[in-house]
Amino acid sequence: MTGHSLRAGHATTTAINGASIDRIAAQTRHRDLGTLLNHYIRPAEALATSTSRDLGL
Repeated sequence: MTGHSLRAGHATTTAINGASIDRIAAQTRHRDLGTLLNHYIRPAEALATSTSRDLGL
């Protein structure tokens, strides 16, 4: 797993759980919200089909 994958997983999960984009950007240190929205916050369906959900974390 790469740093990008970890950041994307964090950003996606917190967005699904209702965190504001500003709070997510502060945590991930994204200055460009477009990058955060277009490359890091993935559609919710992506998590439903990922094997990562089977890790039990």
